[in-house]
Amino acid sequence: MIDLLYECTKDNIELQGTYFNSLKKDLCILFIHGQAQSILNNKFAYKLGKYLNKKGISFLYGHNRGHNYINCLHKKDGSIIIEGATFEIFEDALKDIDVWVNKIKELGYKKIILMGHSLGCNKALLLK
Repeated sequence: MIDLLYECTKDNIELQGTYFNSLKKDLCILFIHGQAQSILNNKFAYKLGKYLNKKGISFLYGHNRGHNYINCLHKKDGSIIIEGATFEIFEDALKDIDVWVNKIKELGYKKIILMGHSLGCNKALLLK
């Protein structure tokens, strides 16, 4: 089963995620994309999510504010900000990853694996 998620960061930016729910709550992989990627243009991540899901492993592809080169992100108050890889402040990825880790915990998973792709690997390392 694949669900779309919408979560707000601590600075009230709404991010989208794609959640491949295996219905088992043992393990969820959080996929952190690289520069200017999104679930729509990352065929590899989509196929990986579907494959892992069939194997009983949940997979969450959580956008960070660096998705696409330029994008409009909604804030909780209804305003819009211009973000994307062009304007990305690397350290802000911590706020974005944090919201997805918290969502996975809220969903009841016991184990979380951070998986980065390209620049997403560097962002995952920010968590220490």
